[in-house]
Amino acid sequence: TSTLYMMVPADESRLMHFNAVRMARVSGAEKVIASTYLNDLVDEEDPVREAGRRGRWLAAAGADGIFVYWWGVGSERYEMIKKVFEEFKRVKELDSIHLRWLRGAKVVSVYIDPYSRPNIEKIVDEVYSQGASLIELDVGLSDYENLYGEGFSRALNLVKSFTSIAHSRGLSVVVYLPALEVISSKRLLHEEWLQKSLDGRVLKVKGEKLDLPWLSPEETDLWLSPLSPHRDIIVARVGEIISKGGADGIWLDVPHMPSYLAEDMYDLWPDASQWRVTSFRNSYYIDPPSSPDNSLEFRAWLRWRHEAVLDFIMEIADAVYEADGILMVESSACDHGGTELAYDPTLLRGNPLVIQVPEIAPPSWKRGLYGASFEEWAGFYAILKHVRGSSSGPIVP
Repeated sequence: TSTLYMMVPADESRLMHFNAVRMARVSGAEKVIASTYLNDLVDEEDPVREAGRRGRWLAAAGADGIFVYWWGVGSERYEMIKKVFEEFKRVKELDSIHLRWLRGAKVVSVYIDPYSRPNIEKIVDEVYSQGASLIELDVGLSDYENLYGEGFSRALNLVKSFTSIAHSRGLSVVVYLPALEVISSKRLLHEEWLQKSLDGRVLKVKGEKLDLPWLSPEETDLWLSPLSPHRDIIVARVGEIISKGGADGIWLDVPHMPSYLAEDMYDLWPDASQWRVTSFRNSYYIDPPSSPDNSLEFRAWLRWRHEAVLDFIMEIADAVYEADGILMVESSACDHGGTELAYDPTLLRGNPLVIQVPEIAPPSWKRGLYGASFEEWAGFYAILKHVRGSSSGPIVP
């Protein structure tokens, strides 16, 4: 019949729900019907909410239909069943909602220092006069102190004021938030949260080595582990930005575990932090590799890296969805570099909880495609094809 029925116990993880449906697609199934067993959830603190999350996970993974397995009777059980179907249907309808919201959108980026005293009305009016419909608002959350410390309260108040005025002009606002990269000029409180290479190098580099326009020489570029408590802070922040700040969504950037940072920081293949052993063993039942090679362990490591970042993004997507916002994910992983960054945009193909924002660049920033060779044109075209094929829904290039 070309339809495959997948049985997914409700006590399995979000990632397992996703992989079950994805592997059914890989096997050649044209349609996938996924089941969930609600009896496994009766002892949860909020069984109805958890039941709804299972419906959401299966819909976001791309299941075409859902089958709810249950025995027994009772009002709470019927509420759980009702919630599963409601969430499944709502997620399935998100693609059309996003398409209406994004079709023809004109995006403008605005940066405001949370410690400044900006004339917000003047800024919004200028953006409005340019014909923009969507504002990507950067309130300095790339800064370590603003993300983790007292600066976040100031940033949140700024988001609230800015969004209120933007909404009065009919404009939508998404707030820029770095997923795993943070910049600091001060001593770190949680250096153990940083990503580590396979050979134990910590992913932090002084700005003087990187020559990046957004990084001063005395600042430090930091890469946080998606398995560390940093994850919980990011998830909490996105909920506050939408529910308390009033933003329409989150513009998430750099969900990466980079293998290269500088001339003396390459062949890294993170994350070999203290959390990785348990996570990797639980997934593949083998020990992590000690170095990059052609072994089966290292190949499994490459796959695990993708899954670790994917699960991190999907947890953020859950939090954004529950706050009634939208999640846009920006990444430069538009070619084979996705392997080095541990981010594969094709894994999110068809996931209506995530709108992809591919960061596309020509062969040279200085000359663009002027005087480009045939090979450069062909490579650029291949990137565009890959980007378009990575999403079955709307994208914002």
